[in-house]
Amino acid sequence: MCWRVPDEIKSSSDKRVIGSFLRGIYDSEGSVTIGSRGATLSFYSVNMEGIQDVKELLSKLEIETSKIMEDKRLFGKNKCYFIYITHTKNYLLFIKYVGFSIKRKEDKLIRYIQGLRKTNHIPLDLKTKFLTLFNE
Repeated sequence: MCWRVPDEIKSSSDKRVIGSFLRGIYDSEGSVTIGSRGATLSFYSVNMEGIQDVKELLSKLEIETSKIMEDKRLFGKNKCYFIYITHTKNYLLFIKYVGFSIKRKEDKLIRYIQGLRKTNHIPLDLKTKFLTLFNE
């Protein structure tokens, strides 16, 4: 299936519009994984062009992603592609502009970030932004 991000969303400069669209995408097809090396926000699709559109929208929100990669596991007859988000700055921007409607996904990411804050793995300027973000 070759879905694309609608032109109205791609051409928008309104971060709330972009974030709302991405929230729907990440609620349905995104995942939060916490491992020994940190957290990863992933998005998978068999549609390379759709993933490119999502990557561009995230970039408009200043959220850095990996390059588009091919998942080598077999998903039927289709190739599967993915991007992922790492690093505290990107998690904070993701929560601020995108977030999740699915509470379990958002709680998982927030608990991870709160754990970083408690162990002082968040630089001071990011701590201030983090605290401001959750006090708004």
